[in-house]
Amino acid sequence: MIAEITKFQNCQVVINTYSDEELIQRDGFWFEHIVEDHGFLHFIKAGTIVSRIEVDGRKLTKEPIFKNFYTIRENKQRTEIYFP
Repeated sequence: MIAEITKFQNCQVVINTYSDEELIQRDGFWFEHIVEDHGFLHFIKAGTIVSRIEVDGRKLTKEPIFKNFYTIRENKQRTEIYFP
């Protein structure tokens, strides 16, 4: 599943982070590419990491709700990744 996410390039992403079903952070930005390294997804723009998400030991799922919509879950924490 990680290989599928790292195929996205030169586009926008929206990342929503939840704790106990409460939205605690929302980010939206443009990036050039995604690199998986040491259990993290790194979103890269102009050679700089603009955001990163921990994926090591977490359940990554492609959701059927929307096209290009993924979730990462660990206990009561959930991160939604959407490529509009």
